[in-house]
Amino acid sequence: MDDPQTREFHYATVYVACTTVAAVIVPISALSRYMLNARTFDLVIDLLISALLIAAAVSFTRPYLRLTPGHIAINLGPARPTRTVPWSSVQRVDQPIPNVVQLTLSDGKKVKLHLILVRKDERNALMAVLQPRLSSSQGMAG
Repeated sequence: MDDPQTREFHYATVYVACTTVAAVIVPISALSRYMLNARTFDLVIDLLISALLIAAAVSFTRPYLRLTPGHIAINLGPARPTRTVPWSSVQRVDQPIPNVVQLTLSDGKKVKLHLILVRKDERNALMAVLQPRLSSSQGMAG
């Protein structure tokens, strides 16, 4: 984060904690079951699930949103690439319901930002950044 105008907003702690705990417990459980004569197939499945949980835990350590003067980057979660949307392609910013900000792009596609995924202590700062971009017909919900 070299640019002073770049802001990062992180996942809520509950997502990080839950996936981290699961990523620790599942492999231990898998190895325990294998040592108690479970089938090799069960071990393989459990270890694959463990790998997915570890990937999720690592993914949730990255910021959910990264706002720069030129674009917004959205971490879509484990095993999915970060989506980068140039601000120049954002035609409209609305808040149709509390805890959701919707970006309407120039090609008509809509991108939803789920505020509930952002850490509580960062939500107001995120809304302060997005407030000037909210469409004039929209009030602040929630």
